[in-house]
Amino acid sequence: MQIFKLLPAFVTAGAASAASLEPRSSRSDCLRDTTENAALGAPRKADVAICYHGDNASTSDDAQMNKDDDHFGYFYKTSCNHRRVGLDCFWMKGPNVWRGYKDGGFDNVYVKYFNNKCSYDGSTVAVTCSG
Repeated sequence: MQIFKLLPAFVTAGAASAASLEPRSSRSDCLRDTTENAALGAPRKADVAICYHGDNASTSDDAQMNKDDDHFGYFYKTSCNHRRVGLDCFWMKGPNVWRGYKDGGFDNVYVKYFNNKCSYDGSTVAVTCSG
């Protein structure tokens, strides 16, 4: 009879242990999901929504980037869940150029396109949008 009294404790402990073994989302998945969610708040005039990990034109005095209210809007700074990866998320409209100052790999930048006016160049870590 004692074993039946302990059974709920073993079942609960086993479930908790199994839950901790579930895989967490990857950094690139988190970046994609964060950008997709941020994009929901973009105005209709936006051409792209971008989230980027690292120093970049959205948070600097980069003269190439047009930050007038009609061409740019900063969503927020956030992080990817458990990974403590800081992200700057924003939208922009062309004509405009955004630059990332570090690595432009798939786990550092995600671009959500709303039309075909913009393109991303991974070799220069830049998004260019035509007018």
